[in-house]
Amino acid sequence: MCKVIILDSETTGIAKTDEIIELAHTQIPGLVIEQAIFNKYSFNDLKQLINNTTTTTRYKPSCPINKFAYAVHGIGQSELKDSPSSSTVTIPNNITYMVGQNIAFDRRMLEQSNPDLIPQLGEVKYICTMILARIIDKQMKIGYENHKLDTLATHYFPEYVETLVPALHSAGNDVLKTYLVLFKLIEHLPAIKTWDELYAFQESISGTVKTKR
Repeated sequence: MCKVIILDSETTGIAKTDEIIELAHTQIPGLVIEQAIFNKYSFNDLKQLINNTTTTTRYKPSCPINKFAYAVHGIGQSELKDSPSSSTVTIPNNITYMVGQNIAFDRRMLEQSNPDLIPQLGEVKYICTMILARIIDKQMKIGYENHKLDTLATHYFPEYVETLVPALHSAGNDVLKTYLVLFKLIEHLPAIKTWDELYAFQESISGTVKTKR
C-alpha cells in the first residue's frame, strides 16, 4: 500500500556541513480520499487535523546555528541542549512518497545529518510543491509572485495569512502550509487521481520549467 508523508525541516543553515534541528511530518492517505477530506472540512478543522497528526522532533546539532537560519526559525542552541543528536534523526519506515516544499533540500539535510538514512531515502519518491507550482504557473498562467511556500499560502488562503505566515517558521507549521497548498495545486489538475499519477506528471514536465525569483 502507498505510504505518503508530508515533511519539513528547520536547520542550522543551508551549507554542506549544516544539520537538521527540527523535523516534522504527517502521514496522509490515498489522494482521492484526502481530496475529499480537504473539500469537506473548514480551514480550522483541517488545521486541527494536520496539527494533531503531525510529529515534531527537535535535535541538537554538532555545528553552530547560522545567524540567517536563526532569523528564519528563531531556534537557539540553548533550546536544543537536552535534545537528541542530529545524527540520530529518523523518518518513518516504508515511505512510498515524501511530499514537501523544495523537498530536495530536506532530503539533503536528512542525509547530511544522518548518513545512515541515505539507503532508505534512495528508495523514496519525492513530490515537490514548489515544482508543481512552477509547472501549474507556466501551463495555466496563474501569476504567482514567486513559488515560495509563504507566497503560495498567501495566494490561496489570504484570509488566514496571520495564522499561516507567522514571523518565525517552524517545521510543523510548514507541514500544515504544504498540505494546504498541495491540495490547492491539485485542484488545477482534476484528471490526476493517484499519487502515482501526480508523481508521473511532475517528473514528465519538471525539467522544462524554470522558477520565478
